Amino acid sequence: KQWYQRRVAVESSESQKVDTVTANEEITLTSLKLDPELDGTYSCQATAYGATISQNMILAHTGVSISAPDNIIIRTSEVITLKCLAASRARIGKVRWSINGNRVPSLKYVNSDYLDFKMTSTLETNPVDDALAYGSKILDYECVAATTAGLFTDDVELNVHSLQLTPSNVVALDQTWSLTCTVVSNIKPTAVIMKKGDVELKKEKSTDCDSALI
Repeated sequence: KQWYQRRVAVESSESQKVDTVTANEEITLTSLKLDPELDGTYSCQATAYGATISQNMILAHTGVSISAPDNIIIRTSEVITLKCLAASRARIGKVRWSINGNRVPSLKYVNSDYLDFKMTSTLETNPVDDALAYGSKILDYECVAATTAGLFTDDVELNVHSLQLTPSNVVALDQTWSLTCTVVSNIKPTAVIMKKGDVELKKEKSTDCDSALI
């Protein structure tokens, strides 16, 4: 018994798994993730007593999948890239993003054209900035694909445990300037310390402190 796609034997991969069960009487093909590249006509063939029988089926993925960083805990204030892949034979009109239920302005992400029943959307964002903007250290990024058959969604949750130094660079034009170090985390710090090189300038020991200002 064997699965075939385009007359090529199907093997297990990161996207699909081939298994034999029930005392070698059944063979299964399991999709492990949304992958429109696997779309097409599949056939299951079995040979017994010198005869081969087969049955065909057509696979067409429909849904949304987000590709995100492996580490769901954000520890640095920097821009990351989230990519949403939408696949549907029902035409995809648009793909949009939201963060904790708040719709992301379309200027922050780029959608591809709808080709080969697929559309991708790329969002570049800084989770630390998002955590401060939306008042939450747990961020739910949702991708929504609107098709003629309805809405399809996927989401990924990121946890922010980081610091933000404001401003990131200072040009001192007079005697007055300031730096603010903001703790962006659900875990209260035991202390917030600001240094110049290895020299400690200020230390806040209160477990309720959110920032240190000099």
